[in-house]
Amino acid sequence: MPDIVAVDHRARAMEFNEILSSYNEAEDLINIGAYVKGSNPQIDHALNKIQSLRSFLKQDLNDGVNYKDTLNQLNNLIEKPLV
Repeated sequence: MPDIVAVDHRARAMEFNEILSSYNEAEDLINIGAYVKGSNPQIDHALNKIQSLRSFLKQDLNDGVNYKDTLNQLNNLIEKPLV
């Protein structure tokens, strides 16, 4: 990836993956109701973003999205300042 995308694109993709990872690590606690909101800001952020991130990853076989639109969607999902 570092060889074919811009630095900001890579940074956003890494943040996207970090959010998914945070959610996945806490998913069992979340699902059984053992996670208390406010106890971990990183997990809270993941909880707020998980549906949007999952929607971003879903695409019907017949749907087409161009590269520029995909980058714009990624930028809108990840409001982190660029490096």
